Parts: sequence; structure tokens; C-alpha cells
Amino acid sequence: MNLLPASVVATASATPPAAKPMPIPEPKTALGGASAPLHVKRLVIASGVHDREPLTVTEPLRADGTPIYAFAELSNPEGASENVRITFERQGGKQRAGDVVLPVPGKVGRHRTWAFTRHIFAPGRWDAVLRSESGTELGRASFDVKQT
Repeated sequence: MNLLPASVVATASATPPAAKPMPIPEPKTALGGASAPLHVKRLVIASGVHDREPLTVTEPLRADGTPIYAFAELSNPEGASENVRITFERQGGKQRAGDVVLPVPGKVGRHRTWAFTRHIFAPGRWDAVLRSESGTELGRASFDVKQT
């Protein structure tokens, strides 16, 4: 399995939304279990982050080292602090980019965090996968990458 580094951009908690947030589709996969304290409000692919909100992505993305962001909004109202992990995985292949661990504070109603990678060079269908500390999949967002 190819495992390539990604970069963590930033994290933010409990701040008001930007004036013009982009429309956000629902993540494909819901929370892994009823007992898990984390809840995924949204998981999206973006071309960047501005004022702690994802920027609209132009699809398909390019396989040329341009940053690809995975933006997650989570709540953890009853739980203790926990880490989540974001990876970028190619569908039907063994390529992976990134393995970014991000902290989620406990007892917060809204926490936004994001990671990005510049290490996607293979065209095809990719997923940004959000997992809990224990490895449970919390969410998945798909995107297309084209050869440049």
C-alpha cells in the first residue's frame, strides 16, 4: 500500500459560519455506531478553506499536485476529546495519500477541521475517508481526478 504524506491546515471550534458558505451535500456514510460520541455534520471536498468554510471545488480535480482539501464539521456534545483520521483513497486501487490525524475536543456542539494533500497524481475516482480513533468509518466523500 502506498502511503504518502498530507499536510494539516488548521482546526477551529465554535465559530460562526461565513456569510456565504458553499452548499454541502450529505456524506455518503453516517456515523459508525450509536454508541460513538462523534457525529459528522458534513464532510466535503474543497479547493481551499476561507473564513473556516470550504471553497467550491471545480470537478474534476487535477492530478498535478494541486491541493485537495477534505473539510469536516463534527459535533462531540457528550464525548471526551478524540482524534479523527483523514485519508485519501483511490477507488479500485491501492493508492492512498495522506494519513492526517486531527484532534476533536470533547463536549463541543460544532467543530470544523480540515486536511489537504498535494500527493494525488493518479487519475480516477477517489474518496476522502474520515475515521474515528478506533478505525470506525465516520464518513466518506467521493471526487474525480483527471490527468493533466
